[in-house]
Amino acid sequence: MISCYVFFVLQVASFVVVIVIMTRKSATLKRIDPKVGALYEGLRVEHTWLARFLPFSFMAKRIIFVAVVFNFTYTQGMVLTLLHSYLVEIILVLSYFPFTDSYHMRLEIFNLFTAYIFLTIIQIFNQQHSDDFNENDRIALTREEKQSEDSELFFSPADKQLFGWFTVYILCFYIIVHMSLFAKAIFADGKEKCKARFC
Repeated sequence: MISCYVFFVLQVASFVVVIVIMTRKSATLKRIDPKVGALYEGLRVEHTWLARFLPFSFMAKRIIFVAVVFNFTYTQGMVLTLLHSYLVEIILVLSYFPFTDSYHMRLEIFNLFTAYIFLTIIQIFNQQHSDDFNENDRIALTREEKQSEDSELFFSPADKQLFGWFTVYILCFYIIVHMSLFAKAIFADGKEKCKARFC
């Protein structure tokens, strides 16, 4: 428990440091770039406010997600909140283009859309169907739940299985894309080092 509080205090301190850095003037950011430039590398901090907000948003989104998972018992509401937060971020990124090059821009949009699709599919698995329960549990279903089973918006276990495989395929594609980009970056970096050393 103590380690959780220590982690929380460190995260709050990190938030404060990020806010202090990202609210500095452009000239100050250029001066301190050798020390903290990795925080806003690839962002157009001189041209749009969203670029300055992204590092803080990156940290806040993940910490809030962990806090919500441990403290928020309403799963559907939690997923809907995350779903709408990603939708807002997609709209902002497409509107302000906060990245300095198209490569990082396309990669960020790809990541956001993938997360949005995953969160949309998760909503399907939050639904309950009578076939998901044993005989004793079926008796305990309320009249409202039985009515929802007849709805066109309700997914059967077979439909859930289909969406499950669809999720697996998307996840595999997501991993392949990032691993190929990672391998490409390593290869390009190694090629440059070899040229500098042997040529």
